[in-house]
Amino acid sequence: MVLGATAVGMPTQDFFYLLGHLSFVITFLAYAQSNLIRLRLIAVCSLVVGLVYNTYVHMNMPDGQNLWPVLLWMGVFLVQNIVNSVREVNRSLEIAVPAHERLIQASAFPRMHSRDWMAMSAAAKKSLLPKGHVVLATGAATYSLQMLVMGTALEQRSDQVPLRRRMGALWGELTWVLGEEMFNSSPCEVLITSEDAEVWEWDYAVLDRLCKGNDRLSIALKDGFVRSASFKHGLLAPRRDDQEPLLEPRRQAAPNSADAAPRETGLVGGSHSPAYAQSAAGK
Repeated sequence: MVLGATAVGMPTQDFFYLLGHLSFVITFLAYAQSNLIRLRLIAVCSLVVGLVYNTYVHMNMPDGQNLWPVLLWMGVFLVQNIVNSVREVNRSLEIAVPAHERLIQASAFPRMHSRDWMAMSAAAKKSLLPKGHVVLATGAATYSLQMLVMGTALEQRSDQVPLRRRMGALWGELTWVLGEEMFNSSPCEVLITSEDAEVWEWDYAVLDRLCKGNDRLSIALKDGFVRSASFKHGLLAPRRDDQEPLLEPRRQAAPNSADAAPRETGLVGGSHSPAYAQSAAGK
């Protein structure tokens, strides 16, 4: 409306010159954005206004002079920004995740975007393992990230009390984060203790491919690694009043008692630190 009123009250040439200045002002605002989607959408507005201005200049140029290169490339940039804007908006939208996978995601990677999670799920090698299966042996080389998504496992380190691991437990993350030069062997033995258990596995090359150009996924993965390590080392503890939902009838696995009383760690149902629990008990 403001532009319409301005167009009525001023000479045509001055109005289009004003559009030229407005185009550069909008471009300035676009480059001031930290959010990529806003940047592209504002850039689209700038290019539209710039095309109107440059088309007017082109149509009023003397014979033999033209702005076809400018108009052509501004049109290309406009299409590019529209396509990328649609792609970025689509990428930011959440998608439906199956109920049983939402539980797994919330247990291991609660900050992960649903699109990234579905990409992780599709790329995972999913194995159903029997009771007594050795997932990792002490000192064995690690070539992949492994995650327990159903059942229980016993994690035994030579210098620690055995840990009972549950849904969301991770192994092999340090090698991927630090590199094989610094950390390339398992410090523990992991043994399946339930009647059956499901483990998802990603080769490090697959993780590299998924995270390439996707900082959002990389950050969510590392957040999950810190969360898993916090449970593993007792900084977080599972809530005792929560029960792990049964995903399928075949997944009704009963934990098997170990020779040594294991300290239970897991990611289901949230967490409280031991210090918090003690302070709460004293209130």
